[in-house]
Amino acid sequence: MKNTFACCHSGAITCAGGKVGAAALGIAKLCYGTLISNGFKAYVYLRFIRNLIYNDKEQNGA
Repeated sequence: MKNTFACCHSGAITCAGGKVGAAALGIAKLCYGTLISNGFKAYVYLRFIRNLIYNDKEQNGA
């Protein structure tokens, strides 16, 4: 995220060979916000699902 802001404000060339546009910066902000607000909940949910699948396989002999 910091790299996106730095490239945008300095006018640097990105790895893809272009400049960071307003749309890219907006998408980066939204993605970062989503990750920060929902990342831990997603992590806990995936661990829960993994444990359900693992326990089900153990009980069914798979």
